[in-house]
Amino acid sequence: MKSAFSESACIDLEKKRCSRCILPDDYPGIQFDEEGVCSVCREYDRNWAEWRKRGERRAREELDAILSRVRRLHRRYDALVPLSGGKDSTYTLDIFKNHFGLRVLALSFDHGFMSPYAMRNINTVVERLGI
Repeated sequence: MKSAFSESACIDLEKKRCSRCILPDDYPGIQFDEEGVCSVCREYDRNWAEWRKRGERRAREELDAILSRVRRLHRRYDALVPLSGGKDSTYTLDIFKNHFGLRVLALSFDHGFMSPYAMRNINTVVERLGI
C-alpha cells in the first residue's frame, strides 16, 4: 500500500537535529552545543531570561502601562493584528478585543498560498468579533 505522504514531506531521521526543537543541522546559521541544543533555542532562552526574572506580575504591570498609553492616543484603532486564519492569530485577536477591550484592525494578505479553510476562518472570526 502506498503512503499518503510524499517522501519529501517526511522528516529525514538521518540528519542531526536539535534535541529540543528538532531544527535540522542544515538550517541557516544553526550551531549545536554539547547537549545537542541548537543556537536558536539558546538565543530564545537568553531573550526571555530577563522577562522570566521580572515575573508575571511585573510583566502584567508593564503591559497595562503600554495599553494605557495606547488608549490615551484616542486613535481609530489601538492595535494592528496580522491575521492568518490560524489558531494563534485568531486567539490573539480574541484576547485583544474581548479581554483587553482594544479596537483592533486585522490585516491579512493572500500571497497566493492561503487555503480556502484559512479564508473561511478569517471571514468568520472578523464577522463574529465585529472587527
